Amino acid sequence: MPRARPTELRPALLPLIVAALVLPIVGAALLAGPAGGFAAGALVGAALLVVAARARVEEAIEVASPQGGGYRLLVVALIAIEEPDVVERVQEAVAEGERVNDGSAEILVLAPALNPTLSHWASDLRRARQAAQELLAVSLARLAAAELEARGAVGDTDPTQAVEDTLRTFAADEVAFVTAGGDALDAIVADVRHRLDRPVRHLGSSASAARPIR
Repeated sequence: MPRARPTELRPALLPLIVAALVLPIVGAALLAGPAGGFAAGALVGAALLVVAARARVEEAIEVASPQGGGYRLLVVALIAIEEPDVVERVQEAVAEGERVNDGSAEILVLAPALNPTLSHWASDLRRARQAAQELLAVSLARLAAAELEARGAVGDTDPTQAVEDTLRTFAADEVAFVTAGGDALDAIVADVRHRLDRPVRHLGSSASAARPIR
């Protein structure tokens, strides 16, 4: 299981890193004066912030301690659970879990509040949360029609973070993703599978119903 590791740098690399950060600022100041140096410094700072924001520590995802027996399934719905084949796969996962754990099943459907980039940076989450609520309503109704009792929750705009947050309080025995596929979605599933110490299924769905991740 991967754990967080401190970044190790060779001493010889430190002067090079400092030079890479300082020289553009000094050069811009010499060529364009203080204003140029200030602008170059702002660009370097912005670049550092972007790198830091995009960096992800590959640490294990923590899961709450189970309270009681039974089987707990976390279904991460990046699109609505409404296609018959997807519902059937959820039924199969629940039936298998109940058989292995010799008990009843608890199903939690998690809908991350997927948000366009501009709205995310503007902290405009109202529409994203409303869309996630609508997705949950459709998904829970479809599962109920298939005699699967489930409850729902809206999560973080980042699907991986939403899974991490939920598993801190919901001791899932297994995680199942409902997505439309695609590189970005497959990468999310692979990341969670890599960092989680329990099964992760990718149930899939048709691309026609997808809500894209931006």
